[in-house]
Amino acid sequence: MSTNRFVLKSAMPVTVGLLAGALLVVDHFLAPAFLAGGNFIWVAFVSWTVFFASVKIERLKAIPSYVVGFLAANLIVWLGANLGLPWVIPGLIAIALVNFLVMYLIDIKFLVISGIFVGMAMSFALGAVGLAMWSWSVLLLILAYGALGLLCGYVCMKTSAAVEKRKTPTKR
Repeated sequence: MSTNRFVLKSAMPVTVGLLAGALLVVDHFLAPAFLAGGNFIWVAFVSWTVFFASVKIERLKAIPSYVVGFLAANLIVWLGANLGLPWVIPGLIAIALVNFLVMYLIDIKFLVISGIFVGMAMSFALGAVGLAMWSWSVLLLILAYGALGLLCGYVCMKTSAAVEKRKTPTKR
């Protein structure tokens, strides 16, 4: 393996490792701002995957989509609790109805479906660790860590592009 190839192949893992370490430090100071103990770096990692799973224009739509996902997750919980039907039937109806409606949001120009479902997943997960799902702190946590994850994806992309550019021989 040539040295250039090794540098290119090692640039992304090294960048990811350094950024993950930086996120851990940021999380140490940021998590207490949301009045929650624990580690929320995973929210940034989930958002980081949205960056790499999307094309450029969809990356810009991720943050508003997280907000819609937060609202949709809370609507599912509210409907499930208030339909007044026995057993798991309210939850099934709520999930089916809200997901049906979410699929129609695909035509809204500033939203992306993957971001909506990621916003829903983050909301449910944060509710599962004991945070009040329908709270400003959960929404702000999703937005702050979501933005950090997208920023990490951007830095990884730019770092890889810079290494690739340096690797390409110049014509003389």
